[in-house]
Amino acid sequence: MNPPSDAYPASLEISPSEQGGNAPESASAPENWHTALDSLITSRLSLIRLESKEAMSKTIRSLVFIATAALAILFAWGLILVGIIQLIHLSTQWPWHWVALAAGGLHLLIALILVNLAKPSNKSAFPVTRAEFQKDREWLHQVLKTKKSSD
Repeated sequence: MNPPSDAYPASLEISPSEQGGNAPESASAPENWHTALDSLITSRLSLIRLESKEAMSKTIRSLVFIATAALAILFAWGLILVGIIQLIHLSTQWPWHWVALAAGGLHLLIALILVNLAKPSNKSAFPVTRAEFQKDREWLHQVLKTKKSSD
């Protein structure tokens, strides 16, 4: 599906006879350099778009299977819970509704504990990536200042 890596993007408007494996001679001119860079970025973005679409379809398929399995687990858990409640009711002669309320209270307590454990921390996400982006930003500002002072 992917084009060969040595093929020029269609946006460069180069005929197949001109490709020959090497860059065209006119690519060294400043205006063609910008066009070539634009074409390179465009082709890479198109490639990312195609591969992302394929990855998304695989991910959606997996999510559908996981959601179906989760639903089956939920129904199995509910039926097992009702069976255990009935079993406790018959073996202890406690009223069925009290056993069900106790089971519901236990599940609520567990849910509250899990919610407290799941609270997000105050740490920022992706600290290393943010630091690298900040370094890149500072470097770009230095490069731009250097270019302006040399003009």
